[in-house]
Amino acid sequence: MIPASLAPMPPVIEDAAPRPRRRRGLPQGVAHRLAVLAYQQRHLAAGLCMVCPRPAVSAHYCEHHRRRINAQRRTRPGALRCGACHERGHNRRTCPTLKAQRELQ
Repeated sequence: MIPASLAPMPPVIEDAAPRPRRRRGLPQGVAHRLAVLAYQQRHLAAGLCMVCPRPAVSAHYCEHHRRRINAQRRTRPGALRCGACHERGHNRRTCPTLKAQRELQ
């Protein structure tokens, strides 16, 4: 892994559309959310992480944020969802419905 001090600078986005100014008629939270969405769309179009200006290694995130988000999803209660019975708290490997089906075979 390259130290942060030696990491190459992200590419400059020259062809990007001009950034919209703050919409004065909207409440503060709504204007902020629209600005966040515009930032994410700009970075996604340029192939950058949606959270920071680093190059994306997955569809939306750099390596740092991909690992961080995956760790959060694993530790969130009820995050595991079974693809077979769509119940929370277990996955396909530990699903009681699928275990019963495997035992019948």
